[in-house]
Amino acid sequence: MTRSGPVLASLLQRLRETPPDFLLGPIAEAGGEVDTVALVGDLYRFYAQEAPRIDLPRDINHVLFLQLAVWLLHAPELRTIQPTPRVPSPAALNDALRGLATYAKARRIPQEPERAEELARVLLSALELRPAGESESESKARLGALDSAARAKVLEESRRAHQRAKEVADTMRRKAEEEAASKVSRE
Repeated sequence: MTRSGPVLASLLQRLRETPPDFLLGPIAEAGGEVDTVALVGDLYRFYAQEAPRIDLPRDINHVLFLQLAVWLLHAPELRTIQPTPRVPSPAALNDALRGLATYAKARRIPQEPERAEELARVLLSALELRPAGESESESKARLGALDSAARAKVLEESRRAHQRAKEVADTMRRKAEEEAASKVSRE
C-alpha cells in the first residue's frame, strides 16, 4: 500500500453500479451463466499481463467475489496509475478475498457500504495501492477496522468468554447451593 491509488468514492460508486451479470452464478455451478475463468483471464490481459492458469475456488460465494473483483479491477481509474499496477496471481487474489467470502455474501456487496469498502480496500491492497488522500497507516487502519474475518474472530472470542463466564457463575451458584443444603442437613 505504498503508492496512492484512485479516490475510494469512485470505486465504491463502481461497486454500486455493478452489472447484474457479474453476480450470476459461474458456469462451474449447475445452471450458471458466467465463464469466470474467461473473466479473470480478461482481467490479466486488461493489465497487459499474461493470463495465468486459473483454478476457481469451490465455494460459489467466493467465485462471485472473484467476479466482483474483476468488475472493480477493470475501473478506468486504476489504469491511469503509473506505473500500471500488477494484478496478483489468481491464488493471491483468492487469498485476499477469502475473509470476505467466508463472512459476507457477494450478491449483497453493492448494497452494503461497509463490505463494499472492505472489498475495494482489499483489492487496492492486493495491488499495493492505497486510496488517494490517505497515508499508508490510515489505509491499513481502516482496512483493519473493516476486516470481516477479524470481526468474526473477535465476536467468537467474545461469545466464548461470555459462555465461560456463564459456566463459572453456574458452577459457583451450584456450589453455594450445595454448601447451603449441606449446612441445613447438618443442623
